[in-house]
Parts: sequence; C-alpha cells; structure tokens
Amino acid sequence: MSILWKIIVTKKFIRADSGKPGGQNNRSGKNGSNLTIKVPQGTLVKNAQTKELLFDLTEKGQTITICKGGIGGKGNTQFKSPTNQAPNQFTKGTDGESLEIELELKLIADIGLVGYPNAGKSTLMNAITHINVKIAPYPFTTLIPNLGIVEFDDYSRLLIADIPGIIEGAHLNKGLGFSFLKHIERSAALVYIIDMSGIDGRDPIKDLAVLKSELESFNSDLIAKPSLIVLIR
Repeated sequence: MSILWKIIVTKKFIRADSGKPGGQNNRSGKNGSNLTIKVPQGTLVKNAQTKELLFDLTEKGQTITICKGGIGGKGNTQFKSPTNQAPNQFTKGTDGESLEIELELKLIADIGLVGYPNAGKSTLMNAITHINVKIAPYPFTTLIPNLGIVEFDDYSRLLIADIPGIIEGAHLNKGLGFSFLKHIERSAALVYIIDMSGIDGRDPIKDLAVLKSELESFNSDLIAKPSLIVLIR
C-alpha cells in the first residue's frame, strides 16, 4: 500500500447549504444541511490564527464538529395568542460559528525508515513490501512519503513509512526539510538505513551521528524511540 500525496481540489470553497426562511401558511423554514469532510487518519486540526491544536484524529471513523450552524428565528405565528391574533413580533435567527483551520497530516506507522538520500531506503521497501518505490542513481528520488505493509506467516502486519532522505541541517529546513520529519513522530520504532558502499564518499559512522542529531534537534522524543541500524552495501 502506498500513500498518494496529491489532493485534487475541484472547489475553491467548500461550504454547507444554508437554511431557508419560513414561508406563507405558517410554513417553517428548512434546516441547513450538515457538511462532512473526510480526512486521512492521523490528521491534526489546528486553529489557523493561533496554531492551537484543536483535534488529533488518530482513530479510524473518528468524527468531530468544527462549527455549529445558527439557530433559526421565530415567525410572528409563534407569538399568536387568544388576545393577539395578528402579532407583528418575530425574532431573528443567530449566525453560525466560523473558524479558520489548518489540516496537517502525520502518518501513523509502526516503523519509520530514516536515512540519507540514496542510502537504500526505497530498495529495502521494494524488497520487503509489495509496493514499487522509485529507485534512481541521484539524490531525493523519494519526494513523498511511502507506506508499505510487511505481512508475516501468522498474518500479523507491520506498517512501514519511508520518508524522503535527511541531510545535515534538515531540522533547519534544508533539503526537503522538516516537512517530512514530522511523519516519523508517530512511528513506534525507527530503522536507520546506513550506506556502507562508500560510493558517495561519506563516512557511515558520521552519517548515523548526523541522522540522530537531526532527529534530536527536530524533536528530542524521536531519539528515545526504539531503533535498529541496517547497513546496506
């Protein structure tokens, strides 16, 4: 299974239908309709102005209410009484709630693969999962995170996340930066992929130290996760 990191937006604005006013012969106005927007599991909902985290959608089928609609007003017939058969009283409806939000996706995976560009993460994904990840002899062939499933003989499964390569300074947004580092924050464990071939002239020991340093600088909790080092020649 792989995740498609492209959202096709066909509408500039998405809004629920408004309610309708009452009509003649004491007809009540129509209620407005609910608008449900489906988002991937792992989506964070934040206040766009304050950046406050409002909801963390980590459970499958989880639903939340962002804004509630207003309450309809009462027409003059609601104020009719035996002594006032033609009242001219009424109440106005109330406005609905409004809020500007940001949606941020963080992948939920059992294992996150961490390594330099061209270290062999995609090669490993192709070997142990059933997805076809692009492999090429140049840096940053992985431009979007990939998800793959490893299934064992007892039908248990592991969900693995392959994120784009990390370089020194990634926590300062160099390379593809921290836009993808966040996707391993929810991984239960990390696998460091270290290139031992020496083709790029890098020191494997230094590579490992840089990777750990970048993770710690981005989020110190990452460095405390259970981890495994895989050497690829």
